[in-house]
Amino acid sequence: MDLGLYEKLLDSELKNQISELHNATRKVDSSETARVLATAYYKILRKILSEKKDEEKIEFVEKLNKEIGNEILFEGEKNFLEILAVHDDEDVLKKLIRDRPKTSISSSTLFTGYNGPTLESELRREIRTADRIDFIVSFIKYSGLVLIYDDLAEFTRTKKLRIITTSYMGASDYKAILRLSQLPNTEIKISYDTNRTRLHAKAYYFERNIGVFCQ
Repeated sequence: MDLGLYEKLLDSELKNQISELHNATRKVDSSETARVLATAYYKILRKILSEKKDEEKIEFVEKLNKEIGNEILFEGEKNFLEILAVHDDEDVLKKLIRDRPKTSISSSTLFTGYNGPTLESELRREIRTADRIDFIVSFIKYSGLVLIYDDLAEFTRTKKLRIITTSYMGASDYKAILRLSQLPNTEIKISYDTNRTRLHAKAYYFERNIGVFCQ
């Protein structure tokens, strides 16, 4: 096996592989057990399922359902379904589907700029379908803000927006911060500590009532 750092649950196969190597382990805290086990079995299940034919996947899932007592539903013989949106208002449901991000909201996506959706288009879709938004961005430029401003203005009519930015290098545009500060339900904090922290983070955090996902 490759030498280096790991963060992997120790199983019998791995234990045999490292038996003659220097190694370091740690006891999994009870608060982390669910996450660690879920991660380990996710990888195992993904490998098993990727090697099976469609009909074999169904048989495997049926056996798994019986073992864990939690039924994963499928329709017919080969069709698994994912729920995409739920709402008690049909018009709102249609809007959610229309504005849904093109990329996954439950796993990471790499934006290359070569093909597929752009970061701008996905940010706008995320804004339209979020329930709360937190931004931490080192610089706020007016040229970038105007690309998503209309969506932020609509969002903040009824929902909360929080932003952390910085005065580092004087790169943020005053006009951009001023326009954001004039939005309702919006809170902005500016770091003036340019000597120690030099904040250079860029993160967009979209919270939905069904769960929390990031871009």
